Amino acid sequence: LSCGDEPLVSPNFEHVIRYLSDRHPDVEVVFTTNAMLLNERIARAVVECGVSVITFSIDGVTAATVEKIRTGSRFDRVIGNMVRLKRTRDASGSARPLMVVNFVMMRSNIAEAPLMVDAAAELGLHYVDFRHVVPSEYFDDPSETLGNHPGLFNRTREMILKKSREHGVGVYVPPALPEEEGIAPSGQVAVPTLDELRAAAAAIGPDSAWGTNACHAAPARSVAGTTAEEFSGLFCERPFTEIMLRNQEEI
Repeated sequence: LSCGDEPLVSPNFEHVIRYLSDRHPDVEVVFTTNAMLLNERIARAVVECGVSVITFSIDGVTAATVEKIRTGSRFDRVIGNMVRLKRTRDASGSARPLMVVNFVMMRSNIAEAPLMVDAAAELGLHYVDFRHVVPSEYFDDPSETLGNHPGLFNRTREMILKKSREHGVGVYVPPALPEEEGIAPSGQVAVPTLDELRAAAAAIGPDSAWGTNACHAAPARSVAGTTAEEFSGLFCERPFTEIMLRNQEEI
């Protein structure tokens, strides 16, 4: 129910998922959200309707980083809403929805990427999907693109995979980059911790911050080799299986 847009902005969101649950229970419902509008009512509806997977777009484990990258977001609200959803799901006895994080990597947040695997283990998240930031008409800052900091990315990538093995948390992280000369990192980066994330989770109530019944983590996996090798055996089905309808009357 999302592709580049925020589905919870729609006043009809709950109606849509209840309609799909009632009329088309065989349909697997998934969506991506920044979690800002994931209130208690929506959380109950998501669990009651058996939504399969929710991907949370979170690009850091500290308020300063997340709120800088996603202008207008509130770190404490995002984490609190995620924990509330997990408690609602666990209280129902359901394993759904699986909770996934999509972490967009760039120079200003790469120091927090390994800690996101730690956070996923504590939160009982199913999987962490690490993606490179993609230059576009909205964002094109060469200093932030990790292709210009290959050594930094490769070192962090190894830390991500190490934590994935330690915690048994599934991750996807892109292949290592050729270490050619790039843009030198500038300035000092503060050493991040999970303290703010834990405080934000605990602030929603006196219960255990993470609840119980953690998801079974997906097997850890990594991809070696070049991008061409990574995708050589794949066929893209999306042009034949998906239609996106936007509220701008575009298909």
